[in-house]
Amino acid sequence: MTKETVRPPVKTRGIKVQEGESVLLVTRPTIVAVWPKFLLTLGLYGFWHRRNTWVLTGKGIITRSEHSIPLRSVNDAVYQRKGLFAYCEIASVRRGRPDVRRVGPLSIWRAHQFAQEILART
Repeated sequence: MTKETVRPPVKTRGIKVQEGESVLLVTRPTIVAVWPKFLLTLGLYGFWHRRNTWVLTGKGIITRSEHSIPLRSVNDAVYQRKGLFAYCEIASVRRGRPDVRRVGPLSIWRAHQFAQEILART
């Protein structure tokens, strides 16, 4: 018998995933990076913060605004650190043209994990 790693269920509130599709990772900007925006808007920034969510599934990357990047079109995912925060830059082909999307600012650990999960599946 082989041991299979069982992942705990991931919260995807507000994001629709196709039937049978597995959610691998959910990420959004780290609070530490965006706290000045919370302060300046007296907490109203929280609505946008919840909206800026990225979900990595077995088939692709989905955002809450229903933009998706199929994993078959992803060429590369790069972990990039800028000061105290980090980003994951995703290079893909969109409608026949090269496209680069930046996910973040994220915590250093989460950006590295996001990039590694994408690379493991492409």
